[in-house]
Amino acid sequence: MDHAAAFAASLVIITLAAGASAAQTVSPPSGVMTLYSGNTRGANFLIDDSVVRDGARVSYSNFRVFAEPIDVPTGPITMDVESLVLDCDTRRVTVSGIEAFGGSGEHIASLPGYPAADIEANDSWDFAARILCDGVEPPPTQKRTGWRAAHEIALFMIARAT
Repeated sequence: MDHAAAFAASLVIITLAAGASAAQTVSPPSGVMTLYSGNTRGANFLIDDSVVRDGARVSYSNFRVFAEPIDVPTGPITMDVESLVLDCDTRRVTVSGIEAFGGSGEHIASLPGYPAADIEANDSWDFAARILCDGVEPPPTQKRTGWRAAHEIALFMIARAT
């Protein structure tokens, strides 16, 4: 499943309903993040201090940078933060909510998540599961502090992939 495409397809409709929530004070992440997947469409970072383990379940946040902005009525979305719950035993992931941002870090919308889905091999959630469930350690060079640094390296990586 192309998560970015599914996100974009539902975003325009949801944004109109969620537009009032854009007045909230919500900011992109400022802490340490680990780049763990990317391609020509975008890049994903695990927000390191967001990880909470409860048995086989891991709650975490994912910072995602899009290669191309997603145009919605409240402004173009260039990045978001997904709140996720990963079940390491069943290899399923639930998105419990999404905060969407523009290129300057301005909050565009708070969006609902979507129900549990199977993790497909070699997609971004599979790479996250390898780190969070299987103990794979990404190289320390994958670390960035703050959304601006993560955004910059993501765009550089995306440009090199095209």
